[in-house]
Amino acid sequence: MASVIEETQEKPDENLEFKFGSKIFTAVGAVAVIFAIGFFLRYAFENGLINEIARIVLGLFGGAVLLLVGELTRKKFPSYGQVVTGSGLGVLYLSLYAAFSLYHIIGQPAAFIAMIIVTAIGILLSLRYDSMTLACFSQFGGLITPLLLSAGENTPHVLFIYLAVLNIGAGFISSKKLWRALILESFVGTTCLYYMWFFSSYDPTQFAIAEFYSSLFFFIFLAISFIQNSGRESVQDFFDLVLTTANPALYFLASLTIINQSYPDYAGPFTFLLGFLYLLLAFTAGSKEKTSNHFHKFLIAIGCVLLVIAVPVHFHKSWITISWAAEALALTYLGLKLRFAFVRILGQGVFLLSIFRLFNFEKGLVNDAMAFFNTRFLIFFFVFAALSLAAYIYKRQKDEVEENEKSFFSVLLVEAAIVIVSILSFEVNSFFRQFWLPIIWSAGGLITGWTALKFKDRPLRYVAYALFFFAFSHLLLYEGGVNLKTYTPLFNERVLAFLLTAVAIRAFLSVVRTREYEDNFEKKSAVKTVLFVAFHFLLLWIISAEALDYFNKQVYELTPRERIAQKNYFTNVKNVSLSIVWAVYGIALSVAGIIKKSTKERLLAIVLFAIVVLKVFLFDTLNLNNFYRFISFITLGCILLLVGYLYYRFRERISQFIQGR
Repeated sequence: MASVIEETQEKPDENLEFKFGSKIFTAVGAVAVIFAIGFFLRYAFENGLINEIARIVLGLFGGAVLLLVGELTRKKFPSYGQVVTGSGLGVLYLSLYAAFSLYHIIGQPAAFIAMIIVTAIGILLSLRYDSMTLACFSQFGGLITPLLLSAGENTPHVLFIYLAVLNIGAGFISSKKLWRALILESFVGTTCLYYMWFFSSYDPTQFAIAEFYSSLFFFIFLAISFIQNSGRESVQDFFDLVLTTANPALYFLASLTIINQSYPDYAGPFTFLLGFLYLLLAFTAGSKEKTSNHFHKFLIAIGCVLLVIAVPVHFHKSWITISWAAEALALTYLGLKLRFAFVRILGQGVFLLSIFRLFNFEKGLVNDAMAFFNTRFLIFFFVFAALSLAAYIYKRQKDEVEENEKSFFSVLLVEAAIVIVSILSFEVNSFFRQFWLPIIWSAGGLITGWTALKFKDRPLRYVAYALFFFAFSHLLLYEGGVNLKTYTPLFNERVLAFLLTAVAIRAFLSVVRTREYEDNFEKKSAVKTVLFVAFHFLLLWIISAEALDYFNKQVYELTPRERIAQKNYFTNVKNVSLSIVWAVYGIALSVAGIIKKSTKERLLAIVLFAIVVLKVFLFDTLNLNNFYRFISFITLGCILLLVGYLYYRFRERISQFIQGR
């Protein structure tokens, strides 16, 4: 037992020792050999020990010897043989570079062909040894060859055909081996070399060359992506993600830069075509059983993103907003049909973009615009319709969405409500008198509130409350006064605004009474109480305001001397009229409360009577003359006696209601 434990304790140390002794020391030794050859060539050059041709021949011979040693040792010591083979390839690259750049023994074409041969040898040996590391090393040598042999000339055809051959070779390997790191290395190297040429040598006269080779590389790596994601070994990893997303992204940036310089009008159609291409490829990939499901969804996502980007690239001004709203609706529908959350979330993001443009770029009007028949209204209404349809689609497919998307239905409803109420408010501000604003807001609150209660949607219900609050506040702050010159009692804009708002609040109160609220939310009784008080407050306010302004109109029509003479008279009349109006409204509430068996109306009547009593006994007594004091007190007394009689007359009815019978 002790020996077993001892062997177990020693095994990690032995593995670590073997790793250092075999792999790490071998790799370091190979690098050291390559450096040694380089230093030798440099030393020989500086001291004239051997002529230039002999140095190159020795380097090539040494590289060949290392390749032979790697071949002889690969079966018994695979890792060792691969490192030695890589060293041999490195020595060959270095020798050819020295022959061209340092000694000028061979020209650029000969050196170029020779390095292609070395790269091909390395690729073939990597397949023979089944070594991705060796393949990556060989491909790296092939990619740096143009840099090593560059003479500063603008020869794009030579460079790009060479890169195309390298990448096609990598694609061939990818059909045999799932070496994703090799493909990523080829992609990064090709991208770097292309952009280095573009920024150093490109001019608009080379439009066709630049776009052709950019497209060629794009389609090569697109084909490689399909090869790697179709087949029995297809398992998506980080390298697939990088290649699948970076390839169209970099191709789009390169092509957009090229096209904008020469043919800017074609940038939008190009982007649309690229997006449709990816959707078509996604459809093709989705019909194949062996294709990765993730790869299929990535193609859809890329196509959708490109179509979204194409809108601002091609369209201008209002069409951007309209197109984004339409795309967002399409993405929502497509995401639900394909059960692809990314596309649905992208749709929500595009909706936000369209709403952002609405409120920042689409609020202006032309000089001859007509109410509701103008570009602004049509754009807002289109976005509203798209949001509403998207909410409807989510409601129909609610069982298909993930848990974190359950709130999207509410978000879409809230956005739709904000958009439609906003455009109606803008239209009122631009074409109509301001008293229509509270009418619009209260009607919006009624419709929004009914919708919220129907779907039991809490955020939308908050929007309804906010609209009623804005309407209520606007009435009291901005619609309380009238122009006495044109004022007509009862038949005026103020009465219309107050009455319609009060009716909307009363209608919503009825809706609330007939609908059930979900648990753990604001108390239904509290909401009903607030709505009830707001409704009667607005009615009492407008009746009181009309009573006062009826006499203010008479004062306005008097001459200045008559106003001074009759000042006390009209002051007394207005005070008495307020007391009478409030008392009559109170008795109306009492009667309604008794008939309808409504505790709220009877309690509100009692509160109103208390206010009238305080006003009559404290204010009217001090400020009115004896005649008007008599009027106030006799009116109040008669009304209170009548109310008391009603309570005695219907006390059993009231008691039964209070006791719940």
